[in-house]
Amino acid sequence: MKNGIRFFGHPLHALLIHFPMGLLPISLLWDLLAAWTGHTFWWELGFWSILVGLSFAIIAVVPGFIDFVHIPEKHPAEKPALIHMSIMLIAVGFFVCSLLFRIHDKILMGMKMYGALGCSLLGIVFLIAGGWYGGELVYRHQIGSKR
Repeated sequence: MKNGIRFFGHPLHALLIHFPMGLLPISLLWDLLAAWTGHTFWWELGFWSILVGLSFAIIAVVPGFIDFVHIPEKHPAEKPALIHMSIMLIAVGFFVCSLLFRIHDKILMGMKMYGALGCSLLGIVFLIAGGWYGGELVYRHQIGSKR
């Protein structure tokens, strides 16, 4: 499928997703270090990793959605694309919840800590599942390729 937004001939969505796919999962490592050491630095790093990762996710959604609407009706990629989009939106929702748990506290303790960690962990699970469907779109259905 040649339609969609491209940057120097490459699909823009595929270029942009690397930032949220790196920043969002690494936030769990920072959170675990914060819970282990008790240092506010790690909680703040986790907070900023999620915030910047979500910002890039919002940017990546636009070309991804444009690619989605360019999939021809009844194309075999239509269903996996819808599943990919749905799963990724759920993942983003979990990371937004994780961000909300930490919005007013420099150090998370008790239920806020478990809530933030749990939401981040679930967000990562959904990122992996959604990423798998994204791979299906590219490698099996050639979405975003020049063929």
